[in-house]
Amino acid sequence: MKRVIVFSFLLLSVMFIYGQFENTIITVSDAMVEEGDTLWIEVSTTEVLDEWDVIAFQFDLAFDESLIQYAGVTLGEMPLPANLIANEFEPGILRTAYANYLNISGAGTLVTIEFIALEAGVTALDIYDFKYNSTFLLDENQIDGNVTVLVPNPFSDVIISVDSPVAGLVENFNLAILTSELTTEMGGISFQFELLYDPEMMTFTGNYALGEVPNPGNFIANETEAGVVVVAYANVMAISGEGSLCTLEFEPAGEEGETIVSLDYFRYNSTNLLNLESGTVYFMGGPQEIEVNKDMVPGWNWFSLNVAGEDMTANGVLASIGEDASNIKSQTQSAIYYAGMG
Repeated sequence: MKRVIVFSFLLLSVMFIYGQFENTIITVSDAMVEEGDTLWIEVSTTEVLDEWDVIAFQFDLAFDESLIQYAGVTLGEMPLPANLIANEFEPGILRTAYANYLNISGAGTLVTIEFIALEAGVTALDIYDFKYNSTFLLDENQIDGNVTVLVPNPFSDVIISVDSPVAGLVENFNLAILTSELTTEMGGISFQFELLYDPEMMTFTGNYALGEVPNPGNFIANETEAGVVVVAYANVMAISGEGSLCTLEFEPAGEEGETIVSLDYFRYNSTNLLNLESGTVYFMGGPQEIEVNKDMVPGWNWFSLNVAGEDMTANGVLASIGEDASNIKSQTQSAIYYAGMG
Protein backbone atom coordinates (compact mmCIF):
# COMPACT_ATOMS: atom_id res chain seq x y z
CA MET A 1 0.00 0.00 0.00
CA LYS A 2 2.87 2.36 0.77
CA ARG A 3 4.38 1.88 -2.72
CA VAL A 4 1.05 2.77 -4.36
CA ILE A 5 0.78 5.94 -2.33
CA VAL A 6 4.35 7.01 -3.17
CA PHE A 7 3.86 6.30 -6.89
CA SER A 8 0.59 8.22 -6.93
CA PHE A 9 2.25 11.15 -5.19
CA LEU A 10 5.12 11.23 -7.71
CA LEU A 11 2.72 11.04 -10.67
CA LEU A 12 0.60 13.83 -9.23
CA SER A 13 3.72 15.99 -8.75
CA VAL A 14 4.90 15.49 -12.33
CA MET A 15 1.45 16.33 -13.72
CA PHE A 16 1.32 19.45 -11.54
CA ILE A 17 4.77 20.61 -12.68
CA TYR A 18 4.00 20.11 -16.38
CA GLY A 19 0.40 21.29 -16.07
CA GLN A 20 1.33 24.95 -16.04
CA PHE A 21 2.98 24.54 -19.45
CA GLU A 22 0.36 22.29 -21.07
CA ASN A 23 -1.00 25.18 -23.18
CA THR A 24 2.34 26.89 -23.81
CA ILE A 25 3.33 26.89 -27.49
CA ILE A 26 6.84 27.48 -28.84
CA THR A 27 6.94 28.56 -32.50
CA VAL A 28 9.81 28.82 -34.99
CA SER A 29 9.25 31.35 -37.78
CA ASP A 30 9.56 30.73 -41.55
CA ALA A 31 11.67 32.55 -44.12
CA MET A 32 12.04 32.75 -47.90
CA VAL A 33 15.34 34.18 -49.15
CA GLU A 34 17.78 34.01 -52.04
CA GLU A 35 21.22 32.43 -52.11
CA GLY A 36 23.72 34.63 -50.25
CA ASP A 37 21.07 36.46 -48.20
CA THR A 38 21.15 36.78 -44.42
CA LEU A 39 17.99 35.69 -42.62
CA TRP A 40 16.71 35.94 -39.08
CA ILE A 41 14.56 33.26 -37.47
CA GLU A 42 12.48 34.04 -34.38
CA VAL A 43 11.71 31.48 -31.68
CA SER A 44 8.62 32.71 -29.85
CA THR A 45 6.50 31.69 -26.89
CA THR A 46 2.90 32.13 -25.87
CA GLU A 47 2.11 33.59 -22.43
CA VAL A 48 4.39 32.70 -19.51
CA LEU A 49 3.13 33.78 -16.09
CA ASP A 50 5.31 35.24 -13.35
CA GLU A 51 4.00 32.77 -10.76
CA TRP A 52 5.45 29.89 -12.81
CA ASP A 53 8.90 31.02 -11.64
CA VAL A 54 10.52 30.52 -15.04
CA ILE A 55 14.17 31.58 -14.95
CA ALA A 56 15.65 29.45 -17.75
CA PHE A 57 14.93 27.80 -21.09
CA GLN A 58 16.82 25.51 -23.45
CA PHE A 59 16.14 23.85 -26.82
CA ASP A 60 17.76 22.18 -29.81
CA LEU A 61 17.15 23.22 -33.40
CA ALA A 62 18.00 20.96 -36.35
CA PHE A 63 18.49 22.27 -39.91
CA ASP A 64 20.15 21.33 -43.20
CA GLU A 65 23.66 22.75 -42.89
CA SER A 66 24.22 22.41 -46.66
CA LEU A 67 21.48 25.01 -47.31
CA ILE A 68 21.87 27.48 -44.41
CA GLN A 69 24.74 28.31 -42.09
CA TYR A 70 24.41 29.39 -38.44
CA ALA A 71 25.82 32.91 -37.89
CA GLY A 72 24.72 34.08 -34.44
CA VAL A 73 21.95 34.53 -31.88
CA THR A 74 20.47 37.49 -29.98
CA LEU A 75 18.03 37.66 -27.10
CA GLY A 76 14.43 38.57 -27.98
CA GLU A 77 12.27 41.20 -26.34
CA MET A 78 10.48 38.83 -23.94
CA PRO A 79 13.25 37.59 -21.58
CA LEU A 80 15.17 39.87 -19.24
CA PRO A 81 18.84 40.45 -20.20
CA ALA A 82 20.91 37.56 -18.87
CA ASN A 83 23.22 34.72 -19.93
CA LEU A 84 22.48 33.40 -23.42
CA ILE A 85 24.63 30.89 -25.27
CA ALA A 86 24.18 29.00 -28.53
CA ASN A 87 26.50 26.41 -30.04
CA GLU A 88 26.30 24.19 -33.09
CA PHE A 89 27.47 21.16 -31.11
CA GLU A 90 27.30 19.05 -34.26
CA PRO A 91 26.72 20.03 -37.91
CA GLY A 92 23.13 21.09 -38.41
CA ILE A 93 22.10 20.99 -34.72
CA LEU A 94 22.07 24.20 -32.68
CA ARG A 95 21.68 24.11 -28.89
CA THR A 96 20.52 27.33 -27.25
CA ALA A 97 20.32 27.97 -23.50
CA TYR A 98 19.28 30.93 -21.34
CA ALA A 99 19.45 31.43 -17.55
CA ASN A 100 18.62 34.22 -15.13
CA TYR A 101 17.94 34.61 -11.39
CA LEU A 102 14.81 36.70 -12.00
CA ASN A 103 11.53 35.34 -13.30
CA ILE A 104 10.67 35.95 -16.94
CA SER A 105 7.06 36.48 -17.97
CA GLY A 106 4.96 37.55 -20.91
CA ALA A 107 4.73 36.42 -24.54
CA GLY A 108 6.87 37.14 -27.58
CA THR A 109 10.26 36.40 -29.06
CA LEU A 110 12.66 34.42 -26.89
CA VAL A 111 15.63 34.54 -29.28
CA THR A 112 16.44 35.55 -32.86
CA ILE A 113 18.81 33.24 -34.72
CA GLU A 114 20.84 34.51 -37.66
CA PHE A 115 21.63 32.29 -40.65
CA ILE A 116 23.24 32.75 -44.07
CA ALA A 117 21.59 31.13 -47.09
CA LEU A 118 24.07 28.94 -48.98
CA GLU A 119 22.24 26.99 -51.68
CA ALA A 120 18.76 26.74 -53.17
CA GLY A 121 16.43 24.29 -51.48
CA VAL A 122 14.02 23.88 -48.56
CA THR A 123 15.03 22.96 -45.02
CA ALA A 124 12.89 22.35 -41.97
CA LEU A 125 13.79 24.11 -38.72
CA ASP A 126 13.05 21.25 -36.34
CA ILE A 127 12.81 22.40 -32.73
CA TYR A 128 12.87 19.74 -30.02
CA ASP A 129 13.71 19.13 -26.35
CA PHE A 130 12.44 22.56 -25.36
CA LYS A 131 12.27 23.06 -21.63
CA TYR A 132 11.40 25.85 -19.22
CA ASN A 133 13.57 25.38 -16.13
CA SER A 134 13.75 21.55 -15.99
CA THR A 135 10.32 20.85 -17.50
CA PHE A 136 10.24 19.57 -21.09
CA LEU A 137 7.34 20.64 -23.30
CA LEU A 138 5.49 18.05 -25.34
CA ASP A 139 6.44 17.65 -29.00
CA GLU A 140 3.03 18.91 -30.13
CA ASN A 141 3.68 22.17 -28.27
CA GLN A 142 6.81 22.83 -30.36
CA ILE A 143 5.99 24.10 -33.88
CA ASP A 144 8.73 23.77 -36.48
CA GLY A 145 9.64 26.40 -39.08
CA ASN A 146 10.85 26.24 -42.69
CA VAL A 147 13.42 28.12 -44.76
CA THR A 148 13.13 28.26 -48.54
CA VAL A 149 16.29 29.35 -50.34
CA LEU A 150 15.76 30.51 -53.93
CA VAL A 151 18.15 31.02 -56.80
CA PRO A 152 18.70 34.82 -57.08
CA ASN A 153 16.31 36.48 -59.52
CA PRO A 154 18.17 39.23 -61.41
CA PHE A 155 14.90 40.29 -63.05
CA SER A 156 12.89 40.90 -59.87
CA ASP A 157 12.61 44.66 -60.53
CA VAL A 158 12.17 44.47 -64.31
CA ILE A 159 8.80 45.63 -65.67
CA ILE A 160 7.33 44.35 -68.93
CA SER A 161 4.49 46.38 -70.40
CA VAL A 162 2.24 46.53 -73.44
CA ASP A 163 2.09 49.83 -75.32
CA SER A 164 -1.24 51.72 -75.52
CA PRO A 165 -1.55 52.98 -79.11
CA VAL A 166 -4.37 54.89 -80.75
CA ALA A 167 -5.45 53.04 -83.90
CA GLY A 168 -7.79 53.78 -86.76
CA LEU A 169 -10.61 51.57 -87.90
CA VAL A 170 -9.11 50.46 -91.22
CA GLU A 171 -5.32 50.54 -91.30
CA ASN A 172 -3.17 47.93 -89.60
CA PHE A 173 -1.20 49.04 -86.56
CA ASN A 174 1.83 47.85 -84.58
CA LEU A 175 1.69 46.95 -80.90
CA ALA A 176 4.97 47.19 -78.98
CA ILE A 177 6.05 45.08 -75.99
CA LEU A 178 8.33 47.14 -73.75
CA THR A 179 10.91 46.32 -71.10
CA SER A 180 12.41 48.43 -68.35
CA GLU A 181 16.19 48.53 -68.15
CA LEU A 182 18.21 45.34 -68.56
CA THR A 183 21.94 45.02 -67.99
CA THR A 184 24.33 42.51 -69.48
CA GLU A 185 25.08 41.30 -65.93
CA MET A 186 21.50 40.00 -65.69
CA GLY A 187 22.37 37.53 -68.43
CA GLY A 188 19.05 37.65 -70.26
CA ILE A 189 19.56 35.90 -73.60
CA SER A 190 15.99 34.84 -74.30
CA PHE A 191 12.39 35.78 -73.64
CA GLN A 192 9.02 34.15 -74.11
CA PHE A 193 5.46 35.23 -73.40
CA GLU A 194 1.81 35.01 -74.34
CA LEU A 195 -0.10 38.07 -75.53
CA LEU A 196 -3.84 38.00 -74.81
CA TYR A 197 -6.31 40.21 -76.68
CA ASP A 198 -9.95 40.40 -77.78
CA PRO A 199 -10.24 38.81 -81.26
CA GLU A 200 -13.53 40.63 -81.80
CA MET A 201 -11.70 43.97 -81.72
CA MET A 202 -8.49 43.09 -83.56
CA THR A 203 -6.75 40.26 -85.44
CA PHE A 204 -3.08 39.27 -85.54
CA THR A 205 -1.80 39.57 -89.12
CA GLY A 206 1.14 37.21 -88.62
CA ASN A 207 3.66 40.02 -89.13
CA TYR A 208 6.14 40.79 -86.36
CA ALA A 209 9.55 42.38 -85.83
CA LEU A 210 12.24 42.65 -83.17
CA GLY A 211 12.42 45.92 -81.29
CA GLU A 212 15.51 48.06 -80.76
CA VAL A 213 16.59 46.43 -77.47
CA PRO A 214 17.40 42.78 -78.35
CA ASN A 215 20.33 41.76 -80.51
CA PRO A 216 19.37 40.03 -83.78
CA GLY A 217 18.52 36.42 -83.01
CA ASN A 218 15.94 33.68 -83.45
CA PHE A 219 12.50 35.23 -83.14
CA ILE A 220 9.04 33.81 -83.80
CA ALA A 221 5.41 34.71 -83.07
CA ASN A 222 2.41 32.44 -83.68
CA GLU A 223 -1.28 32.74 -82.92
CA THR A 224 -2.02 29.46 -81.11
CA GLU A 225 -5.73 30.23 -80.77
CA ALA A 226 -8.02 33.17 -81.32
CA GLY A 227 -6.86 35.98 -79.04
CA VAL A 228 -3.56 34.36 -78.00
CA VAL A 229 -0.16 35.01 -79.61
CA VAL A 230 2.88 33.10 -78.32
CA VAL A 231 6.21 34.89 -78.80
CA ALA A 232 9.72 33.48 -78.33
CA TYR A 233 13.22 34.89 -78.82
CA ALA A 234 16.70 33.45 -78.19
CA ASN A 235 20.31 34.53 -78.70
CA VAL A 236 23.76 33.86 -77.27
CA MET A 237 24.38 37.53 -76.35
CA ALA A 238 22.82 39.16 -73.30
CA ILE A 239 20.10 41.74 -73.87
CA SER A 240 20.75 45.22 -72.46
CA GLY A 241 18.93 48.54 -72.50
CA GLU A 242 15.29 49.55 -72.22
CA GLY A 243 12.53 50.06 -74.74
CA SER A 244 10.83 47.85 -77.30
CA LEU A 245 11.46 44.10 -77.27
CA CYS A 246 9.27 43.48 -80.29
CA THR A 247 6.27 44.71 -82.26
CA LEU A 248 3.29 42.70 -83.48
CA GLU A 249 1.03 43.85 -86.30
CA PHE A 250 -2.75 43.75 -85.93
CA GLU A 251 -5.73 44.51 -88.13
CA PRO A 252 -8.60 46.42 -86.50
CA ALA A 253 -12.08 44.92 -86.63
CA GLY A 254 -13.51 48.29 -87.71
CA GLU A 255 -15.38 49.23 -84.54
CA GLU A 256 -14.73 52.23 -82.33
CA GLY A 257 -13.90 51.54 -78.71
CA GLU A 258 -11.05 50.29 -76.60
CA THR A 259 -9.70 46.90 -75.61
CA ILE A 260 -7.20 45.69 -73.04
CA VAL A 261 -4.18 43.70 -74.19
CA SER A 262 -2.37 41.74 -71.48
CA LEU A 263 0.72 39.57 -70.97
CA ASP A 264 0.96 36.14 -69.46
CA TYR A 265 3.80 33.72 -68.63
CA PHE A 266 6.58 36.19 -69.45
CA ARG A 267 10.04 34.71 -68.91
CA TYR A 268 13.58 35.98 -69.30
CA ASN A 269 15.61 32.81 -69.72
CA SER A 270 13.78 30.39 -67.39
CA THR A 271 12.74 33.03 -64.83
CA ASN A 272 9.07 34.00 -64.66
CA LEU A 273 8.49 37.73 -64.21
CA LEU A 274 5.72 39.07 -62.00
CA ASN A 275 5.79 42.76 -62.96
CA LEU A 276 3.59 42.63 -66.06
CA GLU A 277 1.53 45.66 -67.13
CA SER A 278 -1.34 45.53 -69.60
CA GLY A 279 -1.95 48.07 -72.34
CA THR A 280 -5.06 49.51 -73.96
CA VAL A 281 -5.69 49.94 -77.67
CA TYR A 282 -7.99 52.84 -78.57
CA PHE A 283 -9.86 52.49 -81.86
CA MET A 284 -11.07 55.79 -83.31
CA GLY A 285 -12.58 56.69 -86.64
CA GLY A 286 -11.19 59.80 -88.35
CA PRO A 287 -9.03 62.54 -86.79
CA GLN A 288 -9.47 62.84 -83.04
CA GLU A 289 -8.36 65.39 -80.51
CA ILE A 290 -6.40 63.61 -77.83
CA GLU A 291 -4.69 65.18 -74.84
CA VAL A 292 -1.50 63.45 -73.69
CA ASN A 293 0.12 64.46 -70.41
CA LYS A 294 3.57 63.38 -69.28
CA ASP A 295 4.86 64.05 -65.75
CA MET A 296 8.40 65.43 -65.66
CA VAL A 297 10.90 65.30 -62.80
CA PRO A 298 14.08 67.39 -62.29
CA GLY A 299 16.97 66.02 -64.32
CA TRP A 300 16.71 63.81 -67.39
CA ASN A 301 13.33 62.39 -68.44
CA TRP A 302 12.84 59.58 -70.98
CA PHE A 303 9.45 59.60 -72.70
CA SER A 304 7.71 58.69 -75.93
CA LEU A 305 4.37 59.57 -77.54
CA ASN A 306 1.98 57.16 -79.20
CA VAL A 307 -0.01 59.93 -80.99
CA ALA A 308 0.87 62.36 -83.77
CA GLY A 309 -0.17 66.01 -83.76
CA GLU A 310 -0.11 68.78 -86.36
CA ASP A 311 3.11 70.19 -84.86
CA MET A 312 5.54 67.47 -83.79
CA THR A 313 8.56 69.77 -83.56
CA ALA A 314 10.44 69.94 -80.26
CA ASN A 315 9.02 73.44 -79.64
CA GLY A 316 5.51 72.26 -80.39
CA VAL A 317 5.59 69.16 -78.22
CA LEU A 318 7.36 70.87 -75.30
CA ALA A 319 5.57 74.22 -75.48
CA SER A 320 3.76 73.72 -72.16
CA ILE A 321 6.97 73.49 -70.09
CA GLY A 322 8.25 76.90 -71.23
CA GLU A 323 11.81 77.63 -70.11
CA ASP A 324 11.94 74.69 -67.67
CA ALA A 325 13.79 72.46 -70.16
CA SER A 326 17.33 73.04 -71.40
CA ASN A 327 18.30 69.98 -73.44
CA ILE A 328 16.48 67.40 -75.49
CA LYS A 329 17.98 64.27 -77.03
CA SER A 330 16.72 61.40 -79.14
CA GLN A 331 18.60 58.32 -80.26
CA THR A 332 19.97 60.23 -83.25
CA GLN A 333 19.60 63.98 -82.60
CA SER A 334 19.81 66.61 -79.86
CA ALA A 335 18.77 70.24 -79.29
CA ILE A 336 19.44 72.98 -76.73
CA TYR A 337 16.77 75.48 -75.64
CA TYR A 338 17.63 79.19 -75.77
CA ALA A 339 15.26 81.68 -74.14
CA GLY A 340 13.52 83.86 -76.74
CA MET A 341 14.66 81.65 -79.60
CA GLY A 342 13.22 78.21 -78.76
